[in-house]
Amino acid sequence: MTKPIYEAMLFSVDLNDHREMPGAKGVNLPSNQQILDAARNSYSKYQPAVDATTTALANIISSQSLMNEVLALDQVNWQGPVNERISDPFYASNDVITALSVSNNFQELNSFSVGVFSKELPNGGVGMIGFNRGLRESTATSGLSVKLDIFKHIVKIEEGKNLQFGIWIPKTGTLDESVYGFYTDVVVSGVNINLKIMITSELNPYGFVVSSGAKVKAPVGAAVFAGSTSSPQF
Repeated sequence: MTKPIYEAMLFSVDLNDHREMPGAKGVNLPSNQQILDAARNSYSKYQPAVDATTTALANIISSQSLMNEVLALDQVNWQGPVNERISDPFYASNDVITALSVSNNFQELNSFSVGVFSKELPNGGVGMIGFNRGLRESTATSGLSVKLDIFKHIVKIEEGKNLQFGIWIPKTGTLDESVYGFYTDVVVSGVNINLKIMITSELNPYGFVVSSGAKVKAPVGAAVFAGSTSSPQF
């Protein structure tokens, strides 16, 4: 049996030295440990889907099989009209098809996103932007934006490697919430991959984003974060 990709990091990390969540004074925010415990539970529940999505990303980047498509997606001007068809080659790739098949085994998972890290989101800030499609309704597509505080001003983008895949509990077009989460990174097939496990304010599973080509400049191997999702129209 293949060992879960993120298990060692998730179940050995000690967040005692990491920051608590930012927020208004007096607000009852979850502790680092509560976020970590929720992230562990989320990963354990959906581990095959998260690992299959990670493997798909690592294979595409390491093989350079979609190099031109990765570059084209990275060069999109997200401030203006964007044709959703630009994400088609990724959804049609054998690696993503495998990840979609595994994810489909979990009825709670409803959508799969393809995007990039951007320093210029349409609504301001930095984070992930791209397209989100229904797992069982592939014609249902919407925009997707994810803003995370941990990446603000500290991300270096690598040309030809900037690619992010996400699997989500919410259906296409319904991602519009504040989230908490846990970040960690690993190396898969020689590719640096980071995972963001997102949970709701009630500490329930919300989504998972695996990324390449967007490095945290500071030496952060694991951390908690706060952020939000939205479903913009391009």
